[in-house]
Amino acid sequence: MRTEDVLLDDRLRGTLWLPDADGPVGGVVLAHGFSATVAMGLAVGFGALAGPRLFPAAEASSFGRLVMLLALVLLGLVTYGAALQVLGVAKLREIASEIRSRA
Repeated sequence: MRTEDVLLDDRLRGTLWLPDADGPVGGVVLAHGFSATVAMGLAVGFGALAGPRLFPAAEASSFGRLVMLLALVLLGLVTYGAALQVLGVAKLREIASEIRSRA
């Protein structure tokens, strides 16, 4: 398999996977945004499994469960933002400036 980075409309980035063959072949495009979503899901899933084991007292009360939920949401947002930055999908400064311009 060989891969090529693709850029569409200067906003959409992804990786084109092509088989090692001559002639017309099918290809698969994986968007980096999808990869960032997978990374976020894995981090939140790990946090959901590890959180109660690391902090068993948090499961005992409603407030503790709320704190764990907020921690998982924060973990997901941080992981998603970091993955977008690392994969080159979006720069966090661009996202922040876009949010500020819409406010």
